[in-house]
Amino acid sequence: MVAAASVGGTAYLAAIGWLAVRGVVPIEEPLGVLIVLGVASPLLAWSLLRKSSAVRPAPGGATGRANLVVFGLLALVTCYLTVGAGPLDAGLPRAWLAPGPHAIVGVLRKLVVFVVLPWAALGIGLGWRPSVYGLGSAALRAMWGRQGVATLVLALGLGAFQWFFGRGAAPLRAGEFSGVGLAGVVLLSFAWQAVEAGLVEEFFFRAVLQTRLLALTGSPAAGAILAALVFGVAHVPGYVLRGGGVLDAIGSQPSALDAIAYAVAVPSVAAIPFALIWARTRNLYACVLLHGAIDALPGAAPLARAFGIH
Repeated sequence: MVAAASVGGTAYLAAIGWLAVRGVVPIEEPLGVLIVLGVASPLLAWSLLRKSSAVRPAPGGATGRANLVVFGLLALVTCYLTVGAGPLDAGLPRAWLAPGPHAIVGVLRKLVVFVVLPWAALGIGLGWRPSVYGLGSAALRAMWGRQGVATLVLALGLGAFQWFFGRGAAPLRAGEFSGVGLAGVVLLSFAWQAVEAGLVEEFFFRAVLQTRLLALTGSPAAGAILAALVFGVAHVPGYVLRGGGVLDAIGSQPSALDAIAYAVAVPSVAAIPFALIWARTRNLYACVLLHGAIDALPGAAPLARAFGIH
């Protein structure tokens, strides 16, 4: 745990120093993320879940076959994030790839890469059952107790923060949607984000990768720290190669070092609450629902425009 904390702390200090010197983004942004998502949210989650127990222990043993399968899947995901979806889109009608309802093709594609293939590989290669991923009846029952309460409290708190301070919620605060329309757009965004971002990212980075890192390190805290770092760095190809930095205010063509520094200082820190919740509960439902709730407000206006909702 000490080694992982040292690696994470050193990487964060180096990243925040780089961002400050380079002026990539206003330094208040990553520091705000650190305070809200890196400190306050984990402390709140810990206090709410201190008496909670994991639904199921992590599969133990740093076996060679388990490492080969999981890190082979990580290589596949990295390749997908680096190359993009071009090869998978070959031959598909252009209308299927346009913004709006047809964007479901992109969601299905991500589900295949991040969920279906890992599920099949781990089920066949290692015999992992749904309960290993924090799914099933035990995890559902836990959502009616302390784990569900913790998820709801965190979702409401972080949702309120997004509403009042989040850049992505600015169109909503400005009155672009109102009344029933606003509620409908936010609910649609929540459902979309829970699948497109929540299920995709939480399944792979928490249920698969963090589970293996826990087994390798023997420490839930070390597994959480390393999984959060990997999650952040996984955003770098999108920032550098596909203009993903526009959404995160670092520009369409950031340098590799700028992208790495931002990824460590912001997405990695933003992953800490999810990593902690997974370490404490091993309940994928909690992680997915919380992820959807956090992304619902920032994603509402762009999703509504893509679907032609006014």
